[in-house]
Amino acid sequence: MRHQQRVKNPKMFSCLILMAAFAGPVRAAPQTTVADRAVALVDNEIVTASDLKLHLSLGAHDESFVPVLRADPETLLDDAISATLIRSIGGRISVYQPNPAQVRSRLAKYRDKWPSVDVWETHLLSLGLDQQRLYRAIERRLVIERVVSRVVGQPGDDMTLWTTRFDSWLEQERARVRVRKVAPMSTEAAP
Repeated sequence: MRHQQRVKNPKMFSCLILMAAFAGPVRAAPQTTVADRAVALVDNEIVTASDLKLHLSLGAHDESFVPVLRADPETLLDDAISATLIRSIGGRISVYQPNPAQVRSRLAKYRDKWPSVDVWETHLLSLGLDQQRLYRAIERRLVIERVVSRVVGQPGDDMTLWTTRFDSWLEQERARVRVRKVAPMSTEAAP
């Protein structure tokens, strides 16, 4: 006669059988896809490729007196690094934090640049954004403007003098932090 082994925990065994029945076929791991990539590291803050895309769009459609917040494709990476540095100076210090009404107002001005809701939503999708992430991006831009305004002052009639002061201050601040630019990924296929 054949000896049958008794299951010590029949409920556990039943659960395992049910899980196996509904689990479906085992599939191979999907191929790795790069969703975003780091392009720079500013102290401990990462600047990503999507951050650059957002920085360029905001710079083109959200006017600012701060030079590093403008859309300039030639200096895009350095501008995004500088913006990250300035934002880190503001940190969570309350004097630099805009109130929600100011952020909403600036967001509304940005949104009004598009002729229709469909075009607006397409723009957001092209940047991989939702309203919450865009709100935070606008909030960060306002923090940067407040830091610059407090440290360097508002630009006056002599924009050249103000820009010289801003560049000098920014150069000093950049010397205090570690900035590492990440080399672009190779376009060759991996073996």
